Amino acid sequence: MSLPPPRLETPRLHLRTRTLGDLDTIVAMDTDEEIRRYIGGPLDPISHAALVRRNIVGGRPPSHPAWTIEWKDRPGFLGMCALNASHLPEVTEISWQLLRISWGRCIATEATGEAYFKGTRQLNLPPAGLMAPATLSQGPNCP
Repeated sequence: MSLPPPRLETPRLHLRTRTLGDLDTIVAMDTDEEIRRYIGGPLDPISHAALVRRNIVGGRPPSHPAWTIEWKDRPGFLGMCALNASHLPEVTEISWQLLRISWGRCIATEATGEAYFKGTRQLNLPPAGLMAPATLSQGPNCP
């Protein structure tokens, strides 16, 4: 079992270790057709639940942490953010996925910005080695 990722905070958000309490919400998010429209479509709920459970219980490699995103002032799953291995050498990808209720609030911008900062500083990943996949806009007022 690997060490949990560092807890991260932004002015509005808290990024914490994923727990088994998040499992049902993660599976619901990852099987939602609209949420997964541009990233391969909905996943099979049974096999995906088993995979997510293994990742939560066993942990991820220390260089590729994943976080649950919540509002800083109140708990409740908004989405996830992670640093992932890439198919490209010497590259770490930043990924995110949000519940529909979290769309248009600049949450991904804020969460991935903190993950990028921690990824380059705390985990000693080269800044040029991080890339974010193409995604839909976070909204008109996001930095």
